[in-house]
Amino acid sequence: MVTKIGEQYQPTAAEIACDLWEFQHALIDAARANNDGDAPEALRRAVDIYRGDLLQGGDYPWADPARQDLHRRALDAHLRLAQHEQHSGHVDVAVKVLEKAIDLDHYAEEPHRLLMALHATLDRPEAVTATWRLLHRDLGDLNLEVDAATVRLYQSLTETDAHVGT
Repeated sequence: MVTKIGEQYQPTAAEIACDLWEFQHALIDAARANNDGDAPEALRRAVDIYRGDLLQGGDYPWADPARQDLHRRALDAHLRLAQHEQHSGHVDVAVKVLEKAIDLDHYAEEPHRLLMALHATLDRPEAVTATWRLLHRDLGDLNLEVDAATVRLYQSLTETDAHVGT
């Protein structure tokens, strides 16, 4: 289970499984993918493996930089996978991936923006508004305002709806 390399001992990856290692390997595989089929599959693995922040719930200040880095990388993997799914015509899968990204980070505006735009392309105005309200509520809980770019996007998506009905 442990191999000595030089003066150090390392766990043998074939004997010991670790979700952190699997997540990192999936991200490496996605980055190295040469074709469109390999990248989404690696991103799917990364998204499926990531179940929450590193040492979540523990008071480990020394882990904060790694926790934040892994969180951002997981969020990026969700966004990239959603874009792959959308471009492949799997729009409902893209919606689910974006919803999972929002569950992962209620305060990140990018997945909310992408989800609102995706709902708008699917002619789901109620879902656009529901996503907007969710973001507005979550940020409001922290006394934060929605970014101006997100406000403009929401207004443009809902203005289009208003013009269609007239």
